Amino acid sequence: MKSVLDIPHEIPHVPPPKTYQGDFFKDVKEALIGVGMINVDEKTGFCTLEKDFNNISKFLNRILGMKVAVQNALFKYFTENLTAVILEAKRTGRWDMGIMDLGSGEEKVRKLESRVFVGNSATNTARTELSKFAVEKGMHWHKALELWKRCGSLDEGFYVSLQDRVCKRVVILVVVQGRNKKKELMYNIYRPNAGLQARCETMEEIRAKHKKCLPDVAEPLWEDHYIKSETQCQHKYLQGTCSKVAQGRECNAGLRTRFYHVLSGSVLSVWSKVESVLSGFSSNVARMQIIRLRTEDNQRIVGSIIPAQAVPALERVLGQDSAKSYTEKHNTLFNYQPYIPGNSNTSQTSSSSSAALSSNDTVSNGSSSTADEQQAEPPELLSMPTLVW
Repeated sequence: MKSVLDIPHEIPHVPPPKTYQGDFFKDVKEALIGVGMINVDEKTGFCTLEKDFNNISKFLNRILGMKVAVQNALFKYFTENLTAVILEAKRTGRWDMGIMDLGSGEEKVRKLESRVFVGNSATNTARTELSKFAVEKGMHWHKALELWKRCGSLDEGFYVSLQDRVCKRVVILVVVQGRNKKKELMYNIYRPNAGLQARCETMEEIRAKHKKCLPDVAEPLWEDHYIKSETQCQHKYLQGTCSKVAQGRECNAGLRTRFYHVLSGSVLSVWSKVESVLSGFSSNVARMQIIRLRTEDNQRIVGSIIPAQAVPALERVLGQDSAKSYTEKHNTLFNYQPYIPGNSNTSQTSSSSSAALSSNDTVSNGSSSTADEQQAEPPELLSMPTLVW
């Protein structure tokens, strides 16, 4: 927004879209004035940004009032700037986790299922996807053991909790990370249900809650926590009960596998419908968040997280206004592979919760989708920018 007004010290991170025909910044400025995102002083002609110019929901809603060519070019410019800002922040260590980034670290991301909506009253060729992703953050025992074998100091290794929590003890793997600004030696913490912990700890902090143990002691505790954390939150696992679960609500705390519903594709064409659906939920549930995912098969997607509670309602609304809708099946959940010395290929499927994207296989407007239609590669019908970097 500031680069459009040519504000000093606000150098654009990326050039304007090469495919745009015309003066991009001039046309965008006029369009932003037209939709009320830029205010013009009647006396001086001086331009200022609207007070909520950095509200993404408001920005996306307002640009729907622009001409389609300007709208598409501005949205492309926005997403390319977003990617450039994130990469620069990561390089300089200023990455803001306000935008969730999954798949670029050690976690595994798998696309399970997509509900595809093609065509609507605004643009007959827009394709929007509501996809369900499984994100695996846990650490297999054999990987923990391999990491332990590379440890070189006496303080590194497996540690078990000092105090039993009801009937459960937890085990962690401690690996030296380096020294902090105070010259204190810091350690990385690995957990069965979450892998690498974001926060490093000192040995004093670790020994206050844990004592060192041998791999033979750690293995059954690690395996048990890893398996149970697929379906049990940390409260249920450690304390035997969870107040949220007891009330029939969902608790994701400490789960090894998390599920995310992500809206991607031509989101601008359906943005008003998304807001109308989310307005029926509390602010905590309806909080919008941008997410970037890199799947196991190297598919990269940028989209908006949709709360699980809102998925059925959003599917209904999008289906009613679509010329065609269908479901695409992609992958199954992650398999559990227990560690057997000398046989890394042995696998055993863990008990997994049957969590499928809440949807039906019927096409909107009363017609039924065929098996060929669901399995075939859908034609490229995009006329609006797709959220993929």
